[in-house]
Amino acid sequence: MKNNNNKTVHFSECPRDKEHWFDQYLSNKLSSGEMDAFEQHYFNCDSCFKELNLRRQVKGFFQEEASSMFPEYIENLRQKQKNSIDLTAENSSPGKKRINRKWFYTAAAIFALFFLLTIPSELNDQNPINNINSVPPIESHQENYAANFKPSPYLEGRVNDRYRNSYNISVSSPANSEKVKGVIHFNWKIDKNGKGYKEALTLIILNNLEENLFDFQVSESQFTFEEPLSPGLYYWLLETNNETIYVGKFIVDN
Repeated sequence: MKNNNNKTVHFSECPRDKEHWFDQYLSNKLSSGEMDAFEQHYFNCDSCFKELNLRRQVKGFFQEEASSMFPEYIENLRQKQKNSIDLTAENSSPGKKRINRKWFYTAAAIFALFFLLTIPSELNDQNPINNINSVPPIESHQENYAANFKPSPYLEGRVNDRYRNSYNISVSSPANSEKVKGVIHFNWKIDKNGKGYKEALTLIILNNLEENLFDFQVSESQFTFEEPLSPGLYYWLLETNNETIYVGKFIVDN
């Protein structure tokens, strides 16, 4: 029953017996003055707001799950409660009724046990670390790993191509199909018509799916690449402003 006592209440901080206030609030047993004061506090207190919402969710969970999972038992408990009220009313003085709450504690124990058994299981199902179904089979890992080394037919046909006779390109690193780890040092030398080539170039790194991963503007005949790459087959290109003049490849190993 709701308390009709409208005494003034004020919370300057979280009440020490806040569990009592939470229960009274959720059971609608606070007076209007107490409810106003309590709501003014918990709507502005992150800790109380989160805890009260959690209690509300647990209470709703118990009510919903109990009604759906134990309908006959709940109905039996309600009937026992009704019989207990009727019996107590007959044996007590007029105007005073005592309710036997033994059924309530029994139901609460059942709900608590159900909660403890089911909630951790649901949390584990949502956790990809504990969910065995979320771990790909070993064969899948091996297939994906092998796919990273599958050559690109188009780029393989262009490796070592010299696209114009006027360019004489010699590459010292990485050599074609060279296995590299960590930092990759690109070094080359270009002669054009018997003279050194000093114009800016674009160095492009692609994976074996011909996807452009990185491109850099280079003005010298060397470049140091420090970004981490997953194991696999990679291709690299040297381009002028309007054409590709070299295609090479390298392998990133574990």
